[in-house]
Amino acid sequence: MTQQEDRKFNRIQKGKSCVGYAEFKDNCWNFSIISTHEHSDVLTNEYLAGFIQGELQGEDMIRASRNNTWKNSYLCDTSHTFPHTCPPEPKDLKKAENSLKSNYLFTTKWIRDNREESAIGKYVKAIERLFYRMWGIYDALSCGYIRSIDKVKNDLFNWDTFSLGYGEDKISFGDIYFINTQMDLMDAVANSLESTYGLHKPDHCSAFVKRTDDGDIVWTHNSWCGYLSNSHTISYTIRNNEGGIDFVSQNSYCFGQVGSNMDFGFNKHGICFNETTHRYSYNPMSQSQKEEAVWLCWRSAAAEMFATDIDDFFNYIKTSNSGTYLNGYMVIDANTKEMSLIEMSYKRFAMLRCGKDSCLTGKYEPENEFDPDLDYDKHLMTNEYILGVNYPVFKKVAYDLGSTDNRPLRRVQFFDMIGNVNNEEDAKALITHIADDEPLSIYGRWDLGFGTTEYPRTIPDGAVDSKAFSANKVLELLSGLKYEPSDEGTKTSFWMLYGVAWFKGKPFVWSQSPWKEYKDDPAKDFVPDELTGKWHQTKLFLK
Repeated sequence: MTQQEDRKFNRIQKGKSCVGYAEFKDNCWNFSIISTHEHSDVLTNEYLAGFIQGELQGEDMIRASRNNTWKNSYLCDTSHTFPHTCPPEPKDLKKAENSLKSNYLFTTKWIRDNREESAIGKYVKAIERLFYRMWGIYDALSCGYIRSIDKVKNDLFNWDTFSLGYGEDKISFGDIYFINTQMDLMDAVANSLESTYGLHKPDHCSAFVKRTDDGDIVWTHNSWCGYLSNSHTISYTIRNNEGGIDFVSQNSYCFGQVGSNMDFGFNKHGICFNETTHRYSYNPMSQSQKEEAVWLCWRSAAAEMFATDIDDFFNYIKTSNSGTYLNGYMVIDANTKEMSLIEMSYKRFAMLRCGKDSCLTGKYEPENEFDPDLDYDKHLMTNEYILGVNYPVFKKVAYDLGSTDNRPLRRVQFFDMIGNVNNEEDAKALITHIADDEPLSIYGRWDLGFGTTEYPRTIPDGAVDSKAFSANKVLELLSGLKYEPSDEGTKTSFWMLYGVAWFKGKPFVWSQSPWKEYKDDPAKDFVPDELTGKWHQTKLFLK
């Protein structure tokens, strides 16, 4: 029996209203964290949520995510500029440590200095909540008991120790920060034009949003990343200071993360989201400029959980610009049936939106001049759909970044088939499409070593999961949700498939691959030898 199978269901309780669940199904982990103590302030509830998550996932799972992240970074960057080796050399660990420390000190000072500012205080306090959640995870692993919130606060705002480990080393706070910020970090510390500007990075993710004939909106996403990722689902239910509940159900990249970084899910307000990363060849921001900013991982995690509408989501995203992890977010308001696209470069933010009236409107910030006839790619967004292919829809954003399209056949596949999508099942079929002769399809694989691309590579990377849901299903779920723990798990969230695409009847099997020496036993790295699974709806363990 594997460790996953042995731990396929777990429940942890910390008082009457603080409960955590873990379930392993179809090779995929699902976690539900509930922290709703009515006599605790929101920072305490956030800290307890993190503590429960840390106990549920445990040091072995979080250590696996840390080690797997380093392995993925090495195996999927064929230039081997950063990290230089696997395991990472001391100089690589030290470089990352210094960058993490610089960013952490900046961000915690930014939180302390701006939480009461009228213009951005709301967004600052939301990010502060995530830091308390992260510290809860660390305390569960380090000291193993719940500390007073005053002691946590003291450490949070005075911490300056950032050591990074690998292998069997005990998890440090630096490791937890590394796991949460890795996407931004790798952009900040890369030390060559190729590595910094994406020429050796695998392109991430395929996604789309589509209006259906009956007035619903379906949205999807598949995550392209290293095959040692620990993709899973997690939901948070947390009582706030106003006596209400904050809730998000999302797909996440690593154990130990408080945000998504796989960027798919929805929150209590009916705000639904996905994300695709921009491929770019130009970004003039220096490493220090990137470090001394609020990294996107925090802004996006806060937007995904707390945004009340599309404008609010945009405001979270644009609160700071670190020039790292530059993305495009598809955001749906399930209540109004409005869909939108939010994109960014190192110098601007942009939003294009479409309501039920089929009218598209757009804007740039900081400048507000937008020409609807010239300023966006009308093939990638219409009043019926949005397509995500790692290439900006906004032409000025694409120009800023010198973007290129590294998997051009995805466009053709989407164009050919998007009109046939009219429900969740259609959406699930399209987001997992792979052509018999084209491994770099919508749901594809780099490891096979061929496909239509200007930048061929042979790396253990590709689509490792897929997700799909609809706006009406979100509203149906939220309308009957009491946000109370339920061991039965009768309420279900979005559809998820864990696993790499089969190509010509064959799956990806680590033990039969050229990279098998980098793979640990599944009981140690929590990644199965054969990367396969099937569609299922994730449980919320709520009633």
